[in-house]
Amino acid sequence: MSRWQCNAPKSTRGGRNLACLLAILATACSEAPQEPPPPAFTATDSAGVRIVVNSGPRWGEGEGWQVTAEPVVTLGVRDYPVEQQFVRLGEATRLGDGTIVLLEIEDMQLRAFNASGGLLWTAGGVGDGPGETRPYPDTRPVLTKLRGDTLQLQNGQDRIRFNSAGELIEQRKVDYARFRRWGQIASCRK
Repeated sequence: MSRWQCNAPKSTRGGRNLACLLAILATACSEAPQEPPPPAFTATDSAGVRIVVNSGPRWGEGEGWQVTAEPVVTLGVRDYPVEQQFVRLGEATRLGDGTIVLLEIEDMQLRAFNASGGLLWTAGGVGDGPGETRPYPDTRPVLTKLRGDTLQLQNGQDRIRFNSAGELIEQRKVDYARFRRWGQIASCRK
């Protein structure tokens, strides 16, 4: 706790008290030095895991996302063509040119739509042919967008990659047994 002391001249007692009071009020009302605002985010590392805490938006006034009353694109409506209807919808992603790509898990198919909802192309499917895969028990297929708008469908051991036009780039089986053995060895060493 601080103690106030006034060093005003002793000319008059009332004048000295008034000077002290004014000095105290001026100090109390003056602007204190402003501390800089906290950073928009902080990043810490705990045991090799990067943790990012955001304390504010990254955009300025009026730059944030807006939700419209009407949808911009409508897909999956019963009255629409069959290729725009879904039974088990998986992941969705947007390519650099605005193309929307959805994974239909029921038929293991990628479906690409333009910004207004028109079908552009389909790729993949259930089977053993190029770009096709079969359902694996206890796994869920995953669609991932990679660098350069390359699309990857990972389904169990099948890894299938398509370009942004839906053309097959690569298809291979991934040997997960090797990773399982490594995981067992690593858990034994702990």
